[in-house]
Amino acid sequence: MDGEKSQSSADSAQAAAQSQTYTGSTTVYDLMAWIDANRRNIVLGVVLVVGLAASFGVYTWWKGENELKANGALLGLPGSSLGMAVTNANPDSFFKVAADYAGTESGVRAQLLGAQTLYSQGKFADALSAFAKVGDSTEFVSIKATAAYGVAASLDAQGKPAEALPKYVEVANRYPSEGVASLAKISQGRIHEAAGRNDQALTIYDGLVRNIATDIWAQEAQSRRQDLLARHPELVKALPTVMMPPAATPAPLTIAPGK
Repeated sequence: MDGEKSQSSADSAQAAAQSQTYTGSTTVYDLMAWIDANRRNIVLGVVLVVGLAASFGVYTWWKGENELKANGALLGLPGSSLGMAVTNANPDSFFKVAADYAGTESGVRAQLLGAQTLYSQGKFADALSAFAKVGDSTEFVSIKATAAYGVAASLDAQGKPAEALPKYVEVANRYPSEGVASLAKISQGRIHEAAGRNDQALTIYDGLVRNIATDIWAQEAQSRRQDLLARHPELVKALPTVMMPPAATPAPLTIAPGK
């Protein structure tokens, strides 16, 4: 009985959280609207996941006493763990660790978290410079990919889609195996839609949907694709037709005369 009550309470709490998060919406269109409205938080989530993953791997990166001190300095800052809201953190604290321990992986992570904090605070121009500095100071592909996406997102957030678009393309092309690659493609599609280049947006969404079984962002691409085709039915006619091979004609049945 106690187990059933606990499960019921957990289910109720989960339902309440989902209700607050999606504001009671149930359709894919409402979900898309929520994603657009919370795009900044989604970007922050991507950056934070990479930053934390790097933290969990710190034991493999320690390269002596300086790295150990750098990691301790970083972990001592508010906003460097899941329990803190990065929006309320002080980006200069992260940048000080990055400067004091330049050349260490903890210093790189500090720079990334500082850039993330600036972005969360709406200081997109400063975030752009900070993300660019991250990419120039590390050889770890996941962090470089996230920083490159941060550069594109910072331009996008400043209302500069023409400058953001090639940066998103670069992220997708240079880091095709990283999680931010699909997110960069969706951003490309969104910019093409806004500019009226619906055929290009559709091509991007189609490419993502093909990987719907393995790509977490393919579901959003599918929703955007359906919405785009609903608003522009002329695109349906332009879709390539899959030609099925003609059915094989069976050989005539010949019955040999009995002897």
